[in-house]
Amino acid sequence: MRYRSSLVTDEWPRAGGLDWRARLDRFDSGRRPMSLHATTTVEASADVSLRVPRGGTEDLTSGVAGVLDAVDAVSAVTVERVTSVRPGNTDIRVDADVTVVLELPAAASGGATESARPLAVETQLTDGFGITQVNEVESVDPVGDA
Repeated sequence: MRYRSSLVTDEWPRAGGLDWRARLDRFDSGRRPMSLHATTTVEASADVSLRVPRGGTEDLTSGVAGVLDAVDAVSAVTVERVTSVRPGNTDIRVDADVTVVLELPAAASGGATESARPLAVETQLTDGFGITQVNEVESVDPVGDA
């Protein structure tokens, strides 16, 4: 009598048998990539120009917040006011005054180079989809460690 294990053959095991192959492709350890770069959290006030998709939200202010919140570096958004609205065919071009909390690379936000912080904020924000221009960065303040 020959013994055939379902673990070494290509056939699926019978009812009640163990099937290790089905479990391996769905395993998730829960580990996620970690940032290898030091960052500094700052709060910045800025005047931005962006495109808000039509029909995406109930009002224009939440549309502006949604576009800014989609930027990887941004963790919080407050829309102070919408200053200009120009409707387009597929989107609405908006100028807005906003306050954002975002992560800046530590090299760009170091204390010795405070003049580089507004440029770093502008770079991080314009990396986001739909943000066409950062017109002015009014203030950049480090968020204190709590």
